[in-house]
Amino acid sequence: MTLWPVSWCQQSIVYVPVKILALTDLFFKPVVLEVDLNPDSIICDFETALIPVIQRYFPNAQVRGCYFQFCQEVHRKVSELGLRKKPVVRYRSDEETKRKIKMLLSTAFLPVPQVVTGVRLFETGTTGNLLALFHYFQQEWMTHDILPLWDVHNVRIRTNNHLERWHNELNKKAGKSHVRFYELLQLLIVEQGVVETLINQLLSRDPATCCLRRVNQTYAEMHQRQAFAGAVS
Repeated sequence: MTLWPVSWCQQSIVYVPVKILALTDLFFKPVVLEVDLNPDSIICDFETALIPVIQRYFPNAQVRGCYFQFCQEVHRKVSELGLRKKPVVRYRSDEETKRKIKMLLSTAFLPVPQVVTGVRLFETGTTGNLLALFHYFQQEWMTHDILPLWDVHNVRIRTNNHLERWHNELNKKAGKSHVRFYELLQLLIVEQGVVETLINQLLSRDPATCCLRRVNQTYAEMHQRQAFAGAVS
């Protein structure tokens, strides 16, 4: 499976209506450009308003939630129930409690039809707040429409953390919190050139691929100098 970034969306406030507008544009823009955009799968956050829109515009794509975010949400509930605090349950020293929580999260690697059975088996013998965690899990994450989103059985790409890492690296390249549109445009042009160079070298199976980082850095610096010179002139 190959993962490709296909669009950038600049927004000052991150909320679902803006994401839906961006998604709508992502659907219609390839039509205008006569490009066949038919992804096999789409990874997104667990946003109930966004997922149906994705499924409507890309009916052939398998929509999946981010496994990392799924784990974060469950661990947030762990903290909320006091399972990390004394004296309710000493999470960090109580190996059995820790093991149960890890086993609960590991059910994501089971085939969907086996998840319910797995959770019930792991729930056996639990009491108190740990039992409350299992009840929360069953109510919030095991409905027929939500369960397939976080199940990652035989799934190679399970999170969008690589995208978040790319965002962080791009922010570092910008060098400041707020950039003007022209500065952002130049930054994206340089990034596109770096990515295209990387893709071409990988597709050509160039033996010098191990030096890609150095080559891409050189390309980026050269393009930045050219862009700066053009802006000054």
